[in-house]
Amino acid sequence: MGIGVRQRIIILIFTGLFVTMGLTGTYRYFTERRDLAATARSQGEQSCRLMAELAAPYLQTSDFNGLHSMVQNFMHAPDAQEVTVIDRDGRQLIHVTSPGLSTKRMIIGPLPIMLDAAR
Repeated sequence: MGIGVRQRIIILIFTGLFVTMGLTGTYRYFTERRDLAATARSQGEQSCRLMAELAAPYLQTSDFNGLHSMVQNFMHAPDAQEVTVIDRDGRQLIHVTSPGLSTKRMIIGPLPIMLDAAR
């Protein structure tokens, strides 16, 4: 016994609704994912600018112990995974990573360290 016209219409309507809901959900997923990544990048850039501002006096006075202490305190932030401070000649002064360094991470930087108008 075959299905009637009414059943075919009902199946067609539910199939259309199912496909529409799937496409809408997929679109929302990727939109939210993009927005979350943009927000995380923005907050990370703000943190980097703050770190650069705080590092300037330590670098000016060559206080590497104070710089290292500041970086260690920053690493207590839940989202901080790695911090590297490099001098203008490209030498690595400080490099600290969290023990559980994630493979899925967002790299932000480098940001120049400014003190007044000096870079």
